[in-house]
Amino acid sequence: MRLRLLNAILGLGLNIPVGDKVSAQVSEAIKSKLKSEQGATVVDSIWGASVFPDDGLHFEYVVSGNLVVTPSNPEYLLEGIKKLWTLNISLDKQSEDALQILCLATQETSDKAAFLTSYLALEELVERRPRSDAAKEVLQQIKKELSELAADSAHPLLPEDASSLAGVLGSLNEESFSSALSRLGKLIAQPAEICGVPIPKFLSACIDARNKIAHHAEPETAIPLGELSKALREFVLMLVWTRNKLPDFRLNTPPSAVSFPVGGLSVRVM
Repeated sequence: MRLRLLNAILGLGLNIPVGDKVSAQVSEAIKSKLKSEQGATVVDSIWGASVFPDDGLHFEYVVSGNLVVTPSNPEYLLEGIKKLWTLNISLDKQSEDALQILCLATQETSDKAAFLTSYLALEELVERRPRSDAAKEVLQQIKKELSELAADSAHPLLPEDASSLAGVLGSLNEESFSSALSRLGKLIAQPAEICGVPIPKFLSACIDARNKIAHHAEPETAIPLGELSKALREFVLMLVWTRNKLPDFRLNTPPSAVSFPVGGLSVRVM
């Protein structure tokens, strides 16, 4: 907690775990063999905090490494700039804001933070329709009744409560974002699927994940959050491209080259 506070105050850019999760473990066969032959207990490595007895009989295998990942052919970046430079590109205000937010999402190391940032970018691009006149009339009637109840000294409803409730009702003059997003998903014919599911189902998974995170629940969805976050970023880019009628842009991304520097991998017993 204190380290997270310091990270937020100073902007250190640290990736600090918010829960304890198993990050590495050996097989049960190895654990059983060491337990039976040496009386030693292998403890799983934890991303977070881990405490085990200092009796010399509990230990963990710690694997550390330094991988160097680089594009096998970095010239594709220059090729991308060259192609984009020749295109006539103009974005509306909503698209510019969404693109700026989306760039922030690419810097996030946490799948949860990257997803929420991409979701925020999506909100910039989805138009919410106003409620019907009949629905607005009902809302106005309820607000009027709240005002009358707050003015009635014999009624327990406090004026500040009435004002707060009226503010909530005011936000209902437009359809909810989830309704607007679902409506948009039904209008998209191509691509037919994202992450192997139809567009409406993909967007429903995004809404479900966002709501679970907002209510402090782990977003366990059929589509892993990392994959969902990546696909959502691509979906937002698709909307930017479509609404601004940008010309077609294709770029082949070469595979990454992965290498271990000298002494880059080690296994220790702790």
